Amino acid sequence: MAATCLDIERVNAPIHEAAHKGYGEAAEVYARARPPYPEAAANWIVDKLGDAASGEVVEVGAGTGKFTTELVSRGYSVIAVEPVLAMRERLAMLGSSSVQAIDATAESLPFEARSVRRIVASQSLHWADVERAFAEFERVLEPSGLVVLVWNFRDTAVPWQADLDRMLGELRGNAPHSRDGRWQRAVKASSFEVTAGQTWNWSVPTSLHGVLDRVRSVSYIAALDEKARLEVDDRTRRILRAYALDLDPINFAYTTEAYVLKALPG
Repeated sequence: MAATCLDIERVNAPIHEAAHKGYGEAAEVYARARPPYPEAAANWIVDKLGDAASGEVVEVGAGTGKFTTELVSRGYSVIAVEPVLAMRERLAMLGSSSVQAIDATAESLPFEARSVRRIVASQSLHWADVERAFAEFERVLEPSGLVVLVWNFRDTAVPWQADLDRMLGELRGNAPHSRDGRWQRAVKASSFEVTAGQTWNWSVPTSLHGVLDRVRSVSYIAALDEKARLEVDDRTRRILRAYALDLDPINFAYTTEAYVLKALPG
């Protein structure tokens, strides 16, 4: 698969330490513990992306390939932008000729101006300097190009997951948060507008070990030393025990949100 107009002189933006260290150490746990995307959400997104035969999709922050696999299974060729080496190594394990993984960031894409038709940011845009990322998206996109943003959120309307979220909030430090509102504010300051959005509520059955792994897959938890991670395990067990959920199976609820962005005319 030929890359879209690579410009090798562009330099990556810095990666937040929590992502660099945490995902560097926990790529395997991330691949194992993070959920897929619901089929209805993936179908909605590819409907917005259009014909798979009409050029590649650039996926920003592709990670271990959770959404990449959804695109490939529906016929798309993907240029997977991923700055963390361990994540790119997991992408390589997909063994797909339809995926080209490159070392780059959302704020500094290695593509020429007006050379990209479609960008997807899957579970990733909150790690970027969003205003810079949108400026870069505007630079590389064709005039009729579009951006799709998608996240799998833990469903904090579920009481035990609200407790889990409070615990994680205490440990987050200065790591970016996927629901911190930065991308919505950045849209207002950009040339883009949200033209469509959709939400899906769903759940996956898992085990106690699966919940512990899911918590350990969070970047700033993965970046802790092992003693601290074991303490987080204990706190997670106590939360589950308080809701009588310490026996398998455990239902883990998610909310998936997706948005389509297009540049305003003129």
